[in-house]
Amino acid sequence: MRVPSYWASYPDRLRDLWTTAGFQHVEIQPIKARRSFDDFESFWSATSGTGRPKASLASLGPDGAMRVKARLQAAMPPDKDGRISYAANANAIRGQVPG
Repeated sequence: MRVPSYWASYPDRLRDLWTTAGFQHVEIQPIKARRSFDDFESFWSATSGTGRPKASLASLGPDGAMRVKARLQAAMPPDKDGRISYAANANAIRGQVPG
């Protein structure tokens, strides 16, 4: 069985997964968060140095990784204080096992 990917995070799909698995009275609560960094280098260091991002960037080689970094930096302009901030969404879910 394959593990669901990002598509499973949409509330309707998440509910389908849980009800298909047999859970009843499924409830979903969206969670919104904002993450901020002092500057782009702090953001880059925290997000590119581990796990999948690190492996993906390494596979591109130094020039490719620098191109990704430059494009991302251009897409994430700092606020007036130089901070980088972005929003994130998640879903909390609960359900009951029948019986």
